Amino acid sequence: IEMYEKCIKIAEQLPNTAMLTTASNFASIYRDLERYDEGFAVLERGMKKAKQLDPTNSYVQYSTAEVYLGYIANYCLTKQFDKADAYLQELEALNYLQPQAAQMNTFKRWKAIILYEKGLIDEAFTLFDSQFKVMKNQGDYRLHKVHLKIWIDYAAKEGRYKEAYEFATVLNESLEANLEEALLD
Repeated sequence: IEMYEKCIKIAEQLPNTAMLTTASNFASIYRDLERYDEGFAVLERGMKKAKQLDPTNSYVQYSTAEVYLGYIANYCLTKQFDKADAYLQELEALNYLQPQAAQMNTFKRWKAIILYEKGLIDEAFTLFDSQFKVMKNQGDYRLHKVHLKIWIDYAAKEGRYKEAYEFATVLNESLEANLEEALLD
């Protein structure tokens, strides 16, 4: 946190997108620690910087999308789904996400959660199932643990036990791989 605080102060002075990327990464650290208010404060600093940059620049668009995804994640994890949906809709309207970019996959996973919370169960599961296939093809689930945990609960709640089991199996494989990797380190 101390290192990120130093980095963000430096990045605020730079005329490029470093502040946005730093804010997004810093907010994810706070999110992992469940210190959401501090994460929101860092995202606000990033959004303030985004408004000073050229919105037609592709680097600015990519970095701004990262900040939006940070807001969406924080709001979903604090169960403020209406606010998460507002940021999701705004990001979608900006058209900053590239169809083949990893950000698009993250966007779709959060969108599936928001759809579920809005009561659009079948639509949510259809979207998440397609994203689950993407995750499986990538083979690295470390970045998706949060989403998998949520979908295990959703699937069990809806009586979709086969899916809950499949999600849990993949999550457990990921956790085992992370543990093995940590032990080797």
